[in-house]
Amino acid sequence: MATFQIRGLNLNIKKVYADGRVGYRHYHKRGKGAVCIGETAHRLKGDLPADMLERALAAARADSAPLPPRAPSKTLRELFDEWQASAEYRAEVRSQNTRQLHDDNIDKWCDGSYQSERGAQKKFGDMPYILVEQVWAKDKFLTFRDRHSTGWRPCKVTEAEANRARRGDAYPVKAPLGAYFIRTDGPKPYGFQFRETPKAADHLTSTLGSCLAWAKRRGKIKNNPMEGVDRLYRSDRALIIWEAEHLTQLRAGAAVEPARPCPGQVWDGVLGAVLTGLAMVDLLRLRWPMILDEVIDLEGGRTKTGTEAMPPILPEARMLFERIRRQQIEAKLYNADGLVLLNSRGKPWTPSGFGGSFQDAKTAAGIGKERHFHDLRGTAATMFVASPRNYSDLQIDLFMGWKEGEGARIRRKYVNARNVARGLQALLEGETRQAIAAIAG
Repeated sequence: MATFQIRGLNLNIKKVYADGRVGYRHYHKRGKGAVCIGETAHRLKGDLPADMLERALAAARADSAPLPPRAPSKTLRELFDEWQASAEYRAEVRSQNTRQLHDDNIDKWCDGSYQSERGAQKKFGDMPYILVEQVWAKDKFLTFRDRHSTGWRPCKVTEAEANRARRGDAYPVKAPLGAYFIRTDGPKPYGFQFRETPKAADHLTSTLGSCLAWAKRRGKIKNNPMEGVDRLYRSDRALIIWEAEHLTQLRAGAAVEPARPCPGQVWDGVLGAVLTGLAMVDLLRLRWPMILDEVIDLEGGRTKTGTEAMPPILPEARMLFERIRRQQIEAKLYNADGLVLLNSRGKPWTPSGFGGSFQDAKTAAGIGKERHFHDLRGTAATMFVASPRNYSDLQIDLFMGWKEGEGARIRRKYVNARNVARGLQALLEGETRQAIAAIAG
């Protein structure tokens, strides 16, 4: 092949060496990306030598070859998958309920749509995740969150009928806040109310924010647009506490005819929560070996956070546990390594089963929706703060399983200073402790 038939040759580039020698280099192409095909001591004229010709042809073929296909950018859906497969996710998100919540929210994000800058409707799941750092992305995320700050939530059919609810097989496209609707596409009618759902919207932003925070720590992105986003849901549970009168009312269940006293298995869980400060899911997995002489050593820490929790065993709690042990022995259900709390069939409680039974007991007692089972944990926190034993902040954080440095913030949310000053929930003095002592044993 003649030299002139190879395009892009750049021959006879003079090179002077330090020892005075002069050479001539020959290249395929110029500038960046040029390939040296050989060097001679004299200027080339005519055709290239065979070896240089072979190298020149190889360089020409490589230059004309098509570029390899560009790898597609990873999408937000793939980023969610990587986050959930990471060791950090398994370590930080321990609760099965929280993992299920993240799964549901990830499905919502991936199926959710936004309007691109050119007006096209696109899905968040197909968005290249490097775009989350764009200025416009934060507004798209918050707009999607706002769409989930209202929604249809279940209510009783009788309540919906009393408010002249419309009926149909699908929710109305647009509805005012407070509107009722009865769906008729199921095996029976179901009532719904269209109301604000700020907590559900916050859960959406929490899932996305946690994923992007992980991506930032891994160096996948430089900025997390969900940092600093304020929550929509505001709650202050510090004033809502369980006092002796509420516990007595719950146990009696006299708000209905005939009276339905609180089932003993549910009542044991209520007393356990108010005397130890353990959350429901941790109470239901409490085993006899975890109950030591002076403290409860919750194996593996709190289910929700993994933080170590070691509440003290008060005399009333000791009385409660001994009574439960005696009853299990009499019923031939006792297992030295088994669970402390069992249902009426002698089987382990499920969180949904216990929660439903507790709600039934509340309804029978006429206790309103404002008091939750988790408020018993806040009651125990108030008890520890108000205790005449003057527990330190570090001790209370250990009792409650609060992360170091977060105890003060959580106490502001769940412990009201007025209640501490009045000693309403000390449970170590006065009528509340007496009431607990009378019914614990």
